[in-house]
Amino acid sequence: MNWPLIRKIILTLLIVLSLVLTVMLWRNPGGYVVQTDSKEKPVVSSVTFDRQLSIVFGPTEVAEHTNQGTFITKDQDVLGSLFTIFQNFEVNDIADPITVSGENYTDRVSQAGNVELIFSSSIPFGLYQDAFSFLPREYEDRTFNRVYISLNDPGVIYFYNTHSMLFYEAEISNIDTELLTTVLDESEDQKIEVESVPLKEHIIYLPVNSVELPVLNYLVEEQPNSLFIERLFDDTSEIQTVINENLSRYYDYFSELSIDNKKDILTYTRPHTGNDNLSLSTRTLNSFNKLIQYEHWPNELYFYGYSSVTNEVEFRRYIKGYPIFGTPDYGGTFITVSDNSVAGLEMPTVVAQTPISDQQTNKELYSMDELTAVLTKAGQSLNDVDDIKIGYTWNYSDESNRVVTLEPNWYIKVNGNWMSVQTLVSVSKGGAGDGF
Repeated sequence: MNWPLIRKIILTLLIVLSLVLTVMLWRNPGGYVVQTDSKEKPVVSSVTFDRQLSIVFGPTEVAEHTNQGTFITKDQDVLGSLFTIFQNFEVNDIADPITVSGENYTDRVSQAGNVELIFSSSIPFGLYQDAFSFLPREYEDRTFNRVYISLNDPGVIYFYNTHSMLFYEAEISNIDTELLTTVLDESEDQKIEVESVPLKEHIIYLPVNSVELPVLNYLVEEQPNSLFIERLFDDTSEIQTVINENLSRYYDYFSELSIDNKKDILTYTRPHTGNDNLSLSTRTLNSFNKLIQYEHWPNELYFYGYSSVTNEVEFRRYIKGYPIFGTPDYGGTFITVSDNSVAGLEMPTVVAQTPISDQQTNKELYSMDELTAVLTKAGQSLNDVDDIKIGYTWNYSDESNRVVTLEPNWYIKVNGNWMSVQTLVSVSKGGAGDGF
């Protein structure tokens, strides 16, 4: 046998094989592999948190108008009981809307005996279609953010949009006013006295007296990247990966998922492949159906708005009846849908999961007069303000990034951006801001 020739052939084959493997590695730098034979199960319990459409698109507070003044409550048990009562009514007829100024609406709703439901954003009538005996098609994408009835005349219900100033009146039946009164009476300890305040294109309620709220501490839970990968990509075998200390990037031929490892914020994009001409009711409903697949916040969550420019639907995390803000924005989930698929998604990958039972401290927040005085001194006119809310600021602990402190603060929305009052004051003095 010619051993030199055999060795030469074998060596040539090895060289060719090495070149082939090198080319394959160069063309496929990394891939996402699903371990199908692993005995470990992914953490999915919080991501599949059960949510009801009527709650996510429901009211965030209720106002009771009395001879002694107006009182609101944000207590979730009270809101749930009240909204259950309202869900049992049937709207038998709805009249054509009329234009009512904010001042006129305030005069109407502030009459003693009126109970008002307040929503965090404008809600399409189409999402409440089941409450109507018949809802004309042209009403489905019209919106409201206030609903009220009079305990003195419970056969009529009123819908209003503080932005468009359209006012609707309708006949209703099946309102249990006795139960409604009982629930309101039982919520006495949860009520805050407020007064109506007109803004740029909106009406809000601010507390007459200072408000004291607890500072909250929670352990943070981070969801595994694999959970989002397996739900956002159709074929995980096609995924390429680029991972470093700051960023985890996953992509295929059609879409890309990026997770900021420092900020714990997820961003997903996919080119629009379907119909973008969705009705507002359909778009918000489709967004909700996607929300329940990806959002893993274990507390309240509410619809917070829609952008007609970007077709983006916003949902916001709440805790103890108040929204969560911060920089980065650990409270907002932003979804863009095309037909029934996700075209865009931005959301936090961490949640405040377990409360820490350290001694609780409280923080006192400005009253209405104190807050308006601070804004005036900072040169901020209420006529240029979009909205004002008390919210919880997300701050990581200095000792551990597994602990988050949620601190209550006043937040101001100007030109579509939320910022804390402290930031607004700092900006007015020439400091750096953290608006978002």
